[in-house]
Amino acid sequence: MALILVKNFPNVTLAEMAQQSLEANGIASILKGDSRIGIAGLGIGALPASMGIDLYVQEDDAPKAETILREIYDGM
Repeated sequence: MALILVKNFPNVTLAEMAQQSLEANGIASILKGDSRIGIAGLGIGALPASMGIDLYVQEDDAPKAETILREIYDGM
């Protein structure tokens, strides 16, 4: 089954909190990304060296996961 990116977070702490929220609702997820955001400073063109942490779920769980995350992290 395919993994779907449901949200990108600016740091590992927020990503892990979101992951715990999904797990509490029976949704397994994985995190991918550079947890060192802010340590490496600025990259080329003044963009952050890291692009945050991506949270992925299985395709079948994506709609429910997106709803849960939107309720908790709307606007982030």
